[in-house]
Amino acid sequence: MRRNLFYISCILLLMVAGNLFSQSHTADTLTVDQAIQLTVENHPLIRQATEGINASRANVEVSRSSYYPGVTGEASYSRIGPTPKLNFLGESFSLFPANNYDFHVGANQRVYDFGKRSTAVELAKSGIESASDNLGLVKSNLTFRTIQVFYAILFLQQNQSVLDEEISALNAHIEVTRKMAETGSATEFEVLTTKVRVADAENRKVDVQNALNRQNILLHQLTGIPMQKEIKLSGQFARTPIELNTDSLVSTALNLRPEYQLAKDAITSAEIRQRLASIGDRPDLDLHLLAGLKNGFIPNLNTIKFNWVAGVQLQVPVFNGFRTRYQTQEARANLEAARAHIQDVQRRIVSEVQQEVANVKASEEKLKTSQVQLAQAREALSMAKTRFEIGMVTNLDLLDAQTSLSQAELNHLRSLYNYVQNRYALENAIGKKLWK
Repeated sequence: MRRNLFYISCILLLMVAGNLFSQSHTADTLTVDQAIQLTVENHPLIRQATEGINASRANVEVSRSSYYPGVTGEASYSRIGPTPKLNFLGESFSLFPANNYDFHVGANQRVYDFGKRSTAVELAKSGIESASDNLGLVKSNLTFRTIQVFYAILFLQQNQSVLDEEISALNAHIEVTRKMAETGSATEFEVLTTKVRVADAENRKVDVQNALNRQNILLHQLTGIPMQKEIKLSGQFARTPIELNTDSLVSTALNLRPEYQLAKDAITSAEIRQRLASIGDRPDLDLHLLAGLKNGFIPNLNTIKFNWVAGVQLQVPVFNGFRTRYQTQEARANLEAARAHIQDVQRRIVSEVQQEVANVKASEEKLKTSQVQLAQAREALSMAKTRFEIGMVTNLDLLDAQTSLSQAELNHLRSLYNYVQNRYALENAIGKKLWK
């Protein structure tokens, strides 16, 4: 009984181990949305931009710290020798103790500064908006890049499949041609010609495989999936209709594109900096308090006593070497530069949207043409096979029809790929959020 239980336990352990082994060697299957999600979650540039937001929020609190009093503590000891003395009526009196102790805490509170602190806080808050829009820009760029790589891999994989079919068909033709050459109904030239076509197709397959390897490396880098882990993609080139009203798309782009939002943030920050520079020579009103323990008070110089001092201080800048004037000029120039920059960004966005609309329209036309060519190539191959069977065409004519079909399939596949890429490029150009 115990031996049977031992055998059963061993079998169960082997089954579990085998299951774990098979799971560890199973490739991950990714849709385009899952690939995008992994990129957004794992890419270092997104973490860097997120920390930029955290840094901007901390900077706001740094600016707000000026509203709180500054408190400092200080302790000092000094020995004086010789100590000054005063002789009076035959007696000597020390004016200062030889050992001097001073322990005090000081506080300084700015009461009023004519808006300099509030403007500095406002400037720091504008940095949060810029950092948030920068995060959106980073996500947008990485998401679009992930989509491009994802569909490039799908295209190359299907391209590879078409080439495999073409090579398989050509090899089959070689066998047929050899048998025909043995019977005298074909020549060695036809066999050699077919071999040349096979070699050409195999070379193209090597190029496709190399491109596929490069795109797979890029996808691993974007998503953060370890290189040793195989990725299996799940997706297709779907024809999703999209509105192609250029004016409407441009309006949407100017509302959604993170680059345009960043340019507007730059103008806002430049305006605040100009205001801050213009009030740099305004007065500051401070309240200070100092309290602590020290010795040296008459008549008991060595007795440590509690003491304090309080006061109000008004600082009025009189002359600072024209610093405020030139800081204001610098801020004004930066503001004009920011305004010129947003005009450039707006022009580029409008141009990009117009170009992508044109690309989508051209892709749609090419896709229609490729569908017709594919149907014609299939019909031509069917006719060539029928005529070849009854001896009306040669083996080379049949090969030409087969090659034309493979080329038509590749052209149609490329048209689908270009359409999908151009459609996503248009969505990216109008600032559509492509991640969840």
